[in-house]
Amino acid sequence: MEPPKIDNSAICISNDPVLSAVISCYFNKADTYFALFRFPEVKAPHNDASQQGRDDFLSNLLGNEVSIQINNAAARLKPKIFIVAGLTDLQRTYLYWIPKGRQLELDSLKEVDSKLACFKSQFSGILLCRKEDVICALLEAKRTNKKLEIREDVAKFIPNYQRDNRQGGIVVTEYQGDMPSVVAVNYAFSVRSAVAFVKHIERSEIHAVQKNISNWKEHGSEEDRAKLQDKINDRIGQLDFSEASFATFFTEGLPYSLYLENRLPISYVSTSLRPDLFVVNNILYQDIEPFESALVFSPEEFEDEETTGLIEKLSTKGFLIKPLIYRDATVTNFANYTEYYPYDILHICSHGGEVDGYYVTERFTDRAGIDHTVEYEEVVGFAPVPGAELVKVDRKAIFRKLDGVAWLSPELEAKNLQSHVFEDMQRCVCSGSLGKNAARTRITEPIATSCHVKCFDSIHQGNFRALASHSSPIVFNNTCSSWYDISSFFLAGGCRGYIGTLWSIDNGIAKTAAEYFYERLVLSGSIGESFFGMLQSIRDTRDSDIYLYWGLPFSTIKQPTGKGKVNVLKELLRAFFRWAEKAASTKIDEVRNNCVNILQFIHFELMSTFGREDLVGLERQIRRDEKLRGMLSRRAEPAEAFKRGVLHLPSEIRPQDK
Repeated sequence: MEPPKIDNSAICISNDPVLSAVISCYFNKADTYFALFRFPEVKAPHNDASQQGRDDFLSNLLGNEVSIQINNAAARLKPKIFIVAGLTDLQRTYLYWIPKGRQLELDSLKEVDSKLACFKSQFSGILLCRKEDVICALLEAKRTNKKLEIREDVAKFIPNYQRDNRQGGIVVTEYQGDMPSVVAVNYAFSVRSAVAFVKHIERSEIHAVQKNISNWKEHGSEEDRAKLQDKINDRIGQLDFSEASFATFFTEGLPYSLYLENRLPISYVSTSLRPDLFVVNNILYQDIEPFESALVFSPEEFEDEETTGLIEKLSTKGFLIKPLIYRDATVTNFANYTEYYPYDILHICSHGGEVDGYYVTERFTDRAGIDHTVEYEEVVGFAPVPGAELVKVDRKAIFRKLDGVAWLSPELEAKNLQSHVFEDMQRCVCSGSLGKNAARTRITEPIATSCHVKCFDSIHQGNFRALASHSSPIVFNNTCSSWYDISSFFLAGGCRGYIGTLWSIDNGIAKTAAEYFYERLVLSGSIGESFFGMLQSIRDTRDSDIYLYWGLPFSTIKQPTGKGKVNVLKELLRAFFRWAEKAASTKIDEVRNNCVNILQFIHFELMSTFGREDLVGLERQIRRDEKLRGMLSRRAEPAEAFKRGVLHLPSEIRPQDK
């Protein structure tokens, strides 16, 4: 399957799905994707110096992260015009980087015709629809080259997903009338697919989905199997997939492939983890020069595993391999190399899934003097600090209730709590001071929706700031129950493809599946085809249909050309100067200290891996190549934010127990 192009005449940044849909119909070149980015709501203007504990901290954390991600994508897209549609004055302060003279601001539907006239779109007619139907009508408008016009006195628009079904695949999107649905329609148009709109599943329901899967596959519960089947059939039971060449599901996290039994290639896009950036990165990285390197991680938990053969196979094909095996598979190494080392492929072979921890009930008083109680489950990991008798303690809080009401529930949303309540709650939880206002109870059972990767010395909980030196790699997490909770951190970190498991996998099957996947991948380069073939290779086993692929069907890994070592060296040098600039320019002590730690890691990697001849050879290339001379340009890093109701708490450094 050929990837679509991206229309670089304009991109749109908005948080208004209706306005975004009407704008999208102006960009309908065949086999071309119109890039639409969602900017979140913020309650404070951009402030580089905002620090934890300030009222504007959460807004700046979220706004800066999204602003940097869109800026990075735009730097690669090089659009002629930035359409800023329906954003508030506060939101616009985060888009300070848009070049003057290339920003086109739209505040309402009334302005669309006049302000988009510069694109000289030629329509063959008008498609009338009600405001509530505009997203459902968008695909029809783009296919028939018609302009969307909203009229409330027309009949309800009924989309026909079967139309043109035989020409390609089906994109199924859980519909809320929101921005991810507009992204899904624009994507479906670009790959000539049908669109089916199905009922949304709430994020709070995914916990039950995970328990249904576990109880069915690991405990044989037919009741849980039936509940899971009902959830899926309620959404796609009336759809016909028999003629489709592939299916892509935009979902909060419902594993539709279990009941389609992977009879066709199936992939997933998360509706809550930046689907706009996910689609763009998957298209962009088809043309970006790869690093030609792979990171292979295993603390050797199993007597017979795929890592040795995998390293040999990828090395033979020309990939530069960074093995983190046995004693090298520490928490510190996993964190540093996963985030700051450049690679195209990350393969993880270890134990995973849910872990135990603590249940914490903590009282706090907000700035208005009102008392609250927050309840959360806490997972704790430990990592020795290299060269010191100290240990780094990482805590993760998984929120369960606020004032007795379930987290992420409609009942909590209906309370309309002021934003400062959540800011004060975060300050309380992050303080780690479990004194007279808090109670902690040990939980010996695995905590639902907790996640980890077992390392040689402790566990890593997925608290990534970025991946692969701010690149978009492919991740194969061949651990148990790795499809959802921990996948969210990799997806939020920027990966363009992620393979995980739906339940606890048999080690022999995990090895067989991985060997088949990489055998196909090094031959074809197609991730989707290799994944589909891998599933067929374990069709008649106890773990049939266990794997799930967050990605898009056209994504590939390019064949190495022998430049892996120099490409990795170039990126490490660029990253070193980028972090040095950040350390010198920041006004925040915590950020500066983080930069220094990253610089120390990169310096160690440069000195331990590359010799004088590598540096001399790179210097010669820089002198000859103008593009290489500009490779040290500054690029900012995204911040960490709330993800799926999970908060990574500040790390603590404590003395080791004697």
